[in-house]
Amino acid sequence: RYKPTTLIAGSIRIGLSLTMIPSNCYIDVAVALPVFGTFTYRVPENLLSHIAVGKRVLVPFGRRRVTGYILGPGKIWDHKDIKCIHEVLDHQPLFTASLIPFFNWISSYYFFPIGEVIKGALPGGLNLYEYSCFALTDKGERALQEEGPGECERDVLSLLKTGAARLRDLRRILQKNISATLIARLEKEGWVVQKNELRGARTRLRMERFVSLQTLNFSLEDFSEPKQKIITALSSGKEVAMRGLRTIAPNAANLVRSLQRAGYVRIFSQQVFRDPLGESVLPDKAPVLTQEQTNVVATVSASLNRGFATFLLAGVTGSGKTEIYLQLAQAALSKGLSTLVLVPEIVLISQMERRFRSRFGGRIAVLHSGLSAGERYDQWLRILGGDAPIVIGARSAIFAPLETLGLIVVDEEHDTSYKQDSGLRYNARDLAVVRAKEHRCVVILGSATPSIQSAYNANTKKFIELTLNDRVEKQPLPVIRVVDLGKHRDVRGVRRFMTPELQDAMQATLARQEQVLLFLNRRGFAGLPVCSVCGSAVRCKNCDISLTWHQQSNAYKCHYCGFSKGFSISCEHCGSSSIKLLGLGTEKLEAAVAALFPQARVARMDRDTTARRGAIVNLLKVLRD
Repeated sequence: RYKPTTLIAGSIRIGLSLTMIPSNCYIDVAVALPVFGTFTYRVPENLLSHIAVGKRVLVPFGRRRVTGYILGPGKIWDHKDIKCIHEVLDHQPLFTASLIPFFNWISSYYFFPIGEVIKGALPGGLNLYEYSCFALTDKGERALQEEGPGECERDVLSLLKTGAARLRDLRRILQKNISATLIARLEKEGWVVQKNELRGARTRLRMERFVSLQTLNFSLEDFSEPKQKIITALSSGKEVAMRGLRTIAPNAANLVRSLQRAGYVRIFSQQVFRDPLGESVLPDKAPVLTQEQTNVVATVSASLNRGFATFLLAGVTGSGKTEIYLQLAQAALSKGLSTLVLVPEIVLISQMERRFRSRFGGRIAVLHSGLSAGERYDQWLRILGGDAPIVIGARSAIFAPLETLGLIVVDEEHDTSYKQDSGLRYNARDLAVVRAKEHRCVVILGSATPSIQSAYNANTKKFIELTLNDRVEKQPLPVIRVVDLGKHRDVRGVRRFMTPELQDAMQATLARQEQVLLFLNRRGFAGLPVCSVCGSAVRCKNCDISLTWHQQSNAYKCHYCGFSKGFSISCEHCGSSSIKLLGLGTEKLEAAVAALFPQARVARMDRDTTARRGAIVNLLKVLRD
C-alpha cells in the first residue's frame, strides 16, 4: 500500500510531523499537481512569521510556479540547492492540522496524490498556476507593417497584438494547427517572446464599503437636505453599507466623500459574507419524542465526547429520524461540539437546511456544488472561524474544516449519490466513518433501507444497530399499488403510461386540493427516435446508443457523452427524413399532464430545468407554497 512520502533531491522521508512549525526554515509542502508525495522547501527569513500549517504557498516546481499546501515542519537538510518558497498566499490557514491525517489516509487508501486530495477538498478557484505564453515584441509589431511574415505568421502576430496568449489558445482562436516549429521561428526572428504568467485565484473575499460617523460635533442645519438624510441614517452609531445609502440619495457616494473630506464620516471596507440560505424561516420548538426516539437519542448522546462509535439507525419512513438528528445536534452543541450532516442530493439540502435553521438559527453553514465559488468560500471561512458549528451538505461536505467535531450524520446512507465518480473517486459514507475515527467522535448512519455493507457491519457488531419500527403518531404506511403496463401495450401515445388508474388517482388528489408528484427516470421528450421507413434508431456517433429528443432545445442529445444533433436530420441508413419519436421523457410527461389536467399548475424538475443557479431552490419554494 502506498504511503505518503516527502521527496527532496532524490531522497525519501517517510512520515510527517504535525507540531507547530519551528523557527528553522524548512517546511513540508504538498503541491496541487498529480504527483505523489510531499516536498521540502526552504522559507526565507522575511516570510517565517507568516508560515502556518494549512496555508497556501507559491512554490517553484520544475520550470514553473504552482500552489502548495503547508503540512508541517520539514526536516533540516544539508543540501544547499533546496528551493525557497516565493510567497505565502493566505492570511489565515484554509484547513486545520487535524484534517491532515484524514487527507493522508485518503491519499493512501485511494492511491491519489495528497495535493490533489487537498485541492478537491478546498473551495474551487483558489489556486494559482504559472503558464507559458507568448507576447508580441516591438520588432514583431513593426514586422506586421512589412511584407516579411507569411499568412499564418501574420495571423499569429495579429492575434498577439491584442494580448499575450498560450499556444493552445492560438490554435483554438485561429482554428489552425499552429506548430511549435512556427512559434520557434517567430522567436528566432525576435517577433515574439515567451514569458510566464500567473493565472487562477478567481475566488476572493467579497469586500464592501461602509460608512460610519466620525464625530457628533455638528448641527444638521449646516448641511444640505440630502446630507441631512445620510447623517440621520448614520446617527444610530452603526456602520451602514454604501449601497444602502444610495437608496436614500442617488448621489450618496459623492456626498459621503464630501463629508469624509470635512472629517464628519469615515469610509472603510470590510468583508461581507455571501448568503446562500435564501429566505428566513420561523423558529420552532422541539416536539415530544416517541419512546423509540427517546431511547435512540439517549443511547447516542451518552457516546458523545467519549470516543469513536458508529451507529446504524434503521427506521421506517416517517419514524422521525430527522428529529433525532436535530436533538443529537443540540446535545453536541451543549457539550461544545460541532455537527456535520451529510445528505445524498443537493435538492434534499434545502429541506434539511430549513429544519435545522428553524431550530438553530444562523449557526449553520451549507456546502455543496450548487453554490457559487464565492458562496462556498464564504461558508468555508465561517466554518473555520467557528461561526457555524453545524454544517449541512452533500458528499463534498465531508471535508468541512470543523475543529471540534463531535457528531457526523449520514442521512439515507444507502444512496449511491454518496459515491464520487470522477477525479478522486470516494464514498462519502465510508469517509464519514474514517473521519469519525480520526476525530474520535460519533457517526450515525440513517436509512429506512440500510445498504448491504452497513447491515453486514451491524450484524458483525462493527456498528451499533438502532431501530425505529413505528411511525410518528402511529401513522399508517402509504398504500402501494403496482400496475401492469403490459395490459396497456395496445394503447397509443402517453396514455399507455398514464393508465386510467393513475389518472383517476391524480384527479381524486387534485379534487382534495392536494399535490401530486410523478417520478420518471428519463429526461427529454422521446428516448427512442427511429426512422419510420427502415426502423433504424438515431444513434450517438461516440457511444452507439439511441439519442434522446429534447423538444425544449430542439435537438437530439446523448446523455452519456453530450453529443448532439440538430432537428433536421436524415436516417443514416436509408436517408429518410421521417423520424418517429418513440419513448417517454419528462418533457412529454409534462405536456401530457398539462393537457389532461388543464386546471392544475404543472412544474418539471430535471437537469434541464434546474441548470441555472437558484432554479432548484425556487422550484422547491413554489412546490412548498
